Amino acid sequence: MGMKPIKIECPTCGQHIEIAAQRRSLIPFILGGIFILLLAWLGLAVFSARHESHEIASAAQSTRSAPSKPPPPDVPAPQTNAVAPKSNFQPITGAFGWTLGDKAPTTLGLKRTSDGALMASQRTSEYPPFKDIVLCALDDGTIYQIFATTSGDGMITDYLEIEKTLKLRYGNPQFPSGGGEQFGSGTNRIQLTRTDYSATVYYVSEPLATIAQAEQKARDIKKASQNASGL
Repeated sequence: MGMKPIKIECPTCGQHIEIAAQRRSLIPFILGGIFILLLAWLGLAVFSARHESHEIASAAQSTRSAPSKPPPPDVPAPQTNAVAPKSNFQPITGAFGWTLGDKAPTTLGLKRTSDGALMASQRTSEYPPFKDIVLCALDDGTIYQIFATTSGDGMITDYLEIEKTLKLRYGNPQFPSGGGEQFGSGTNRIQLTRTDYSATVYYVSEPLATIAQAEQKARDIKKASQNASGL
């Protein structure tokens, strides 16, 4: 069966012209299209490979030319307490012009208490807010404890200021079972206590205090023996 002719209208005269349609094979067009697609794909692959190679080369050049950076230094953890570093803490040696372990001068006026302990008390305005300073000594006059007391309406404020000063000088305190706050560890220590009416800070030499306890025990035994014998 033949193909129908194609009618074309002449734009000048308006007449129609019939042109016989010719059957054409589509294979050349298909092959040509495939060939064009292959060329386009090949060109794109070549361009991408060149572009990637250029980027790798640029990165390598940048790496070679950039100076090597040293590893970052270790950063210490931030401090959470407003207390001086441990290496800056002051040693506990004494207070109020007196030193633990020193011999008390004869002018100090050491006196025996009712239980036989050697003590001397001083009224002072030189170390506010403290009003009274007491020194305790061994039988040979060696000072093993110094303590001072403050009292009055501003006692609570005084206590907080004393506590703050001790923390800055000696670090954070411990809280022994007997109450109060204890600063320092080892040979010498500080004990801070308070009542409703007063605040007291003690400076104590632990080794010398042990000797003082032994001396007191010996006095108690002697006194008990004398009482038993009626002397």
